[in-house]
Amino acid sequence: MSLDSLAALAERPERAAILLDVDGTLAPIVRRPGEARVPEKTRAEISRLAGRYALVACISGRTGADAERLVGVDGVRYVGVHGLELEPQAEV
Repeated sequence: MSLDSLAALAERPERAAILLDVDGTLAPIVRRPGEARVPEKTRAEISRLAGRYALVACISGRTGADAERLVGVDGVRYVGVHGLELEPQAEV
């Protein structure tokens, strides 16, 4: 993606989406999944983005409910099982 493409997203946030991975991106990798934490500075930035862009979503291999508990930012869409929770035909 070019800087021009990123600039276009920033200029029209009401028409842009930001999709974020949870484990290994927002929350550093840890030995046990239950020990994962999203740093407070990261949460603050996600909250800022959610207030600006049309859609901010956190996507996880965990369930969406688990991702929401882990990230814990209002105004964000949480999607689990690598996106399969959005597919009505999927058995999750």
